[in-house]
Amino acid sequence: MKDCPAIPAATAAQLARYAVTIDPLPPTVGTATISGVALSPNGDGRSDTITASGGGVDATRWALRAAPIVDGVAGAAVRTISGATRKDGSVTVAWDGRADDGSEVPDGPIRLTLRLMDAAGNGADSSWDVALDRRV
Repeated sequence: MKDCPAIPAATAAQLARYAVTIDPLPPTVGTATISGVALSPNGDGRSDTITASGGGVDATRWALRAAPIVDGVAGAAVRTISGATRKDGSVTVAWDGRADDGSEVPDGPIRLTLRLMDAAGNGADSSWDVALDRRV
């Protein structure tokens, strides 16, 4: 086995280029609201979309998940919408009752979850249960 050559010690200036900051804290959510408790995407111009808004300190990205509620428990997401926050860490996003594949999500209770994330990937959630009913 060959000996490895000695590696010279790094200087403080050299190490400073590789500084790592560990960020385990999620963004602080300042506000999180939803435009209503019911969604009726039937094309009549009333409650055809529902809007979630939020903002957080250090938030850079967001995701809105829509998941049907069965026996009081949210199931798998049927729709996920995501993007970058505005420069001030805020977001406003509307959902139209459609799944990721463009199909209509069946009527029933839905849990909407707005997740704000920071640059390190830490997230903070705000959730609301809404009624999806196209007959209204």
